[in-house]
Amino acid sequence: MSALKKKLNSAGTGDGPCITMVIPTKPAYPDARQNHIILKNALKEVRQHLTEQFDAIRAEEIYKKLEHKTETIDLQHVKEGLGIYFSEGVFETMVFPYPVQAKTVIGESFDTSEVEAQQQKHKAIYVLALSKGATRLFKGEDGMLEEIINEDFPKKFEQQYQTSQSSLGAFTNYEESQVNHEREEAFMREVDVLLGKYMKEEDLPVVLMGVERSLSEFMHVSRHAKDVIRRVEGNYDYHAVSEVGEKVWGEL
Repeated sequence: MSALKKKLNSAGTGDGPCITMVIPTKPAYPDARQNHIILKNALKEVRQHLTEQFDAIRAEEIYKKLEHKTETIDLQHVKEGLGIYFSEGVFETMVFPYPVQAKTVIGESFDTSEVEAQQQKHKAIYVLALSKGATRLFKGEDGMLEEIINEDFPKKFEQQYQTSQSSLGAFTNYEESQVNHEREEAFMREVDVLLGKYMKEEDLPVVLMGVERSLSEFMHVSRHAKDVIRRVEGNYDYHAVSEVGEKVWGEL
């Protein structure tokens, strides 16, 4: 059982109502701009259901919390569908790379049927573990994971973007920060180009791993952001392949 499914299954009535929202989304520009409207309409439906099941004050309280959480969702980097799972103690999302039927379920437990279907469909994936130490690429299939080691990966940030202390001495703190940011962004673009090389050979969904800042930087510049089905926070530049695989397949 995946970590997400375990988390959703562990939520109970003590966490308040469990709200499951599954919405079809538009993966490509300019249609992707419609995703905010699609989500807004889905939230209206949830609000209506809440008013039917709870008193007005309680319904509005739950709705406002849900609405606030959904404001953090990146609707520009999605595929064919999006799952939203909310309760007082849980807020999770799942990108679906295949068409889904819109639905809203409010009950004592989450509806995890799409999560289960997603787990069955992902027989093969790429895993990109971002790091300034060594960004690594893996290919996974049927619960197994193999690291790709060649002239492309692992790719080290320091190899091309080291800056000596003497050269940094000429910058103000602000200028140094700007230079570092530009170098980090350039590095992420190069990683994205390398990922594209493998995506051309075999177009697979991508699991992205890394610290929060690296995940955000990559998603900001990547041409493959729409292919990312799951983001896993943490630094995995020195973990054994078996440890990375256990974490990845557990998340899916």
